[in-house]
Amino acid sequence: MNKKLISFSSLIDEEVKESENKFSQEKQTFSIVENITIPSSEDDLSSEKEIDYTKLRDLLKAGSWKEADYETYMVMLQAVGRKEGDLRKEERLNFPSTDLYTIDRLWTKYSNGNFGFSVQKKILLRIGGKSDGNYQKGAWEQFSIEVRWKVNKDWIFYGDLSFDTSMPVGHLPRRVFSGTSYGRYTGLYLLSHRDL
Repeated sequence: MNKKLISFSSLIDEEVKESENKFSQEKQTFSIVENITIPSSEDDLSSEKEIDYTKLRDLLKAGSWKEADYETYMVMLQAVGRKEGDLRKEERLNFPSTDLYTIDRLWTKYSNGNFGFSVQKKILLRIGGKSDGNYQKGAWEQFSIEVRWKVNKDWIFYGDLSFDTSMPVGHLPRRVFSGTSYGRYTGLYLLSHRDL
């Protein structure tokens, strides 16, 4: 009986040692994982054109939607080398990809997925629009109503827009699409043509 107890005790000791070894190995593996660079919660403000997106990020973070909308317009002009006016067709077509992605990512992040160019593109595609860079009147009309840029048959002037998260998904950004109505819809189609 005593031998059985000693044998059983030895077996338990071996299992404890084995468990300790496994734990030690797991702990060592965990230590190695700790040294891997994990992306921080900091925003990637990358730019092909050396644009500083700090102000845009801070405005979006604060929920200052109207100011962020205007800042988006300004940094987009800066990215194409201009200070005023509407973005031209060729500028939208050739807009720096890294900058477009940075702007969109900031909008989607700080609006919890409610706003941004990629959000607008999804709406456009969902309602039957194509992301081929060409204007499609029916899809554009439906999109404008859905994001509340148009109510019934009337366009809402930029100054009359609401700048808060109670607005429909895709409502912002908007300022970059201002100008002539042709400029508005070609702008959205040309940006939706891009990978986001």
